Amino acid sequence: MRTRLRFGLVLVCVCFACGALVGSDENKSAKPTAGLDLSFTAKPAKIAFAVGEDIVFRFRIKNLSSTRMFVSRYMPVGDFVALKLLGPDGKQVTWQGKIRSVEYNKDAFLMLEPGKEVSANHTISTTKGEGFVIDKPGRYTVQAEYSLGPPEYFGSLAPKESIPRGTFNSPESHFTVTVPKEAKP
Repeated sequence: MRTRLRFGLVLVCVCFACGALVGSDENKSAKPTAGLDLSFTAKPAKIAFAVGEDIVFRFRIKNLSSTRMFVSRYMPVGDFVALKLLGPDGKQVTWQGKIRSVEYNKDAFLMLEPGKEVSANHTISTTKGEGFVIDKPGRYTVQAEYSLGPPEYFGSLAPKESIPRGTFNSPESHFTVTVPKEAKP
């Protein structure tokens, strides 16, 4: 709550200083980055999953600026996307296994044209021993953020002014895990 209030105050100050609104209704919590705007969303592929079913999320980045922007093509969890998952009891669900950080080549990124978007689907539940253990029925809450990290990391791949700075927060999303109805004989 404090973070939202603090962000709201910063956003109001920026809006008055620039004389225009920064961001969009779709991504109210995205932080402005040196005049470059992105919209980041993380939504479940569907609103209800059965216990044991893969929980798939779609991550989407849209370029809201008037210039080309350097972004991750695949948006892997752990490297460029951070997730906070709250279970039905309101407690944080922890990640199991390793979050693998890899060295990326230039093909893992793209220069996103103004008004265009890129998306990627990822399973966030445990698969191959890694992911969130989502085994209780109920409503889950996901908070997601996208960040490339320091622009210096990507200086050899893109012009510095095209690399977004800061963190872009997705609006909070929800999904439900249900116990499958047993088949009738």
